[in-house]
Amino acid sequence: ADFRLLRINRRNVMMSNLRAAVATLFFALPSTGFAQDGTILVIASHPVIDYEQWRTVYDGFADEQRAGGVLEEEVLRDIENPNMVYVLHRFTDVAAANAYFASPVLQAGMKDAGVAGPPTIAIVRSAD
Repeated sequence: ADFRLLRINRRNVMMSNLRAAVATLFFALPSTGFAQDGTILVIASHPVIDYEQWRTVYDGFADEQRAGGVLEEEVLRDIENPNMVYVLHRFTDVAAANAYFASPVLQAGMKDAGVAGPPTIAIVRSAD
């Protein structure tokens, strides 16, 4: 029972971190960009073994991102755990996002980069 409680608490912390990332993004976006153009935003969070190693691989993945339909991207790091990253990707639609995240090339890249666990993914659209 204690192990189950620990898993529930860990999930609550991860969801709190994800909500904080969404709120940060909301306040950081210009009021005329994302909110007005009908695109969707994917927020993926996951731990990495070593941020610098992960970032080197991530930065080298720009061509694959563009080919996969990523319009814009941004990386955020957790303040308390700098090896927990939040990656924001903007796409034209959900189908493009799903295809990108299902890509074997992306899966291999995540493994090579040292992603330490499965990502938590939220797909959101402006409420306005």
